[in-house]
Amino acid sequence: MPKRPNWHTSGSVRPVKDPAILAAFAAEFAYCWACGCGQFPHRCTLVIHHIIKFGRCDERCNLFRVCPRCHDIIEGHCIRQPDGTRYSRIELEHVLYLKRIFDGRHYNRLRLTILAGRVTLPRTMKPPAVYYSEFCIARRCEGWKAAAAMEKKRRLV
Repeated sequence: MPKRPNWHTSGSVRPVKDPAILAAFAAEFAYCWACGCGQFPHRCTLVIHHIIKFGRCDERCNLFRVCPRCHDIIEGHCIRQPDGTRYSRIELEHVLYLKRIFDGRHYNRLRLTILAGRVTLPRTMKPPAVYYSEFCIARRCEGWKAAAAMEKKRRLV
């Protein structure tokens, strides 16, 4: 019987399940990429969101670090702000944008496309709603400062 092809080179959609990858990823990022929760002195519980749900593949390109509130917003739950208004939805295009900002070394659109199968990835990536960026910049989140600077630079070009 022939040996199975290596998923790294063959483009296989076989999901990778590796708790060590999850643990290393969680240790590397101690803050929510969407709202900045977890940045000193603001501590919170964080979860790992799988960008492409199918198979819950534990490859670094498919992992996204968020707080439970932002995870629920990404999943489409209606979450209300203290004033009663709904938080803006965090769409896949926003998630991909933030992945590229915070973990650009492991951002791999081709691999995500393979994992997504029939689901089409958005053609463009956009920063999430103003609330998130203003909230994070006000809390002095380092990743968001870099994201804001990158976006400003992009607009000037």
